[in-house]
Amino acid sequence: MQKVKNIGRFCTTDHEGYLLNESSLTKVQPAFLKIIEKVTAYYKFNLGENLHSVYIRGSVPRGLAIYGVSYLDTIAITTKDTDELNLQWVNRTGQELTKEFHCVSGIEFSFYYTKEVLETSTFSMIPFMLKTQSICVYGEDLSSYLPNYKNR
Repeated sequence: MQKVKNIGRFCTTDHEGYLLNESSLTKVQPAFLKIIEKVTAYYKFNLGENLHSVYIRGSVPRGLAIYGVSYLDTIAITTKDTDELNLQWVNRTGQELTKEFHCVSGIEFSFYYTKEVLETSTFSMIPFMLKTQSICVYGEDLSSYLPNYKNR
């Protein structure tokens, strides 16, 4: 029987109560770097000029990933509405990469249109995740355009 690891925690805040992003490329364990490169290459190849940026989020960029258990959670920001993109490659690619890289138990590919991400007049989960829980591994990092989020 496996022991459950106590790795959960509350988000840290700055002195004014704003949530801090504790994710960093320097925290990514070396075993996960190659799959991040390969996933990014697939995004670039399949989306071409429609790709704005790629982010990773979750346990991997926080340095908390468990080899062979954790998922690689990725987010592609696109320059075109996601309904207009050909995404038939995603399932096959995810399966192939999961077989090739034993460090993950799966890969989450997700796609969001730049205009939707930057529309922050109301709360939306994707801008929140980009700002507080993700790192940009390719393209322009949009986090500086997103609002800060406060712990209430």
